Amino acid sequence: MAQSRPDHPHHLIIRRKTMDVITGTLIYWYISVGLIVGLSMALIIRKEGVSFYANIIFGVIGSVGIGIIGIATGIGDGVFFSFIGTWLFLFLINVFHQHHKEDLTDDLREAKPVLKRSSPIRK
Repeated sequence: MAQSRPDHPHHLIIRRKTMDVITGTLIYWYISVGLIVGLSMALIIRKEGVSFYANIIFGVIGSVGIGIIGIATGIGDGVFFSFIGTWLFLFLINVFHQHHKEDLTDDLREAKPVLKRSSPIRK
């Protein structure tokens, strides 16, 4: 059986990946990525998913959380991992959000009326 040597090159590569440090600058970049992804997801989804502000807030929380988890576990080591993870996180939140009561019961009496556009006057 081969012995593990601490000076072996493969051991150093694995050790380097797990020794990343979470700094204030890294947290700043995670927050920035979360704001950008949350804003873009809010503009893409519009009113079909969670609200505009919820997308931005969940984007920031998700980006920071996914970035820290990625560094702590050694799976991801940068802002790109946080970017991709935040897109997936917001997608799942928007797809599986709690629906409105009238959507679940098909009761349109509880729905708010939609303003109709005035029809053009024919001469």
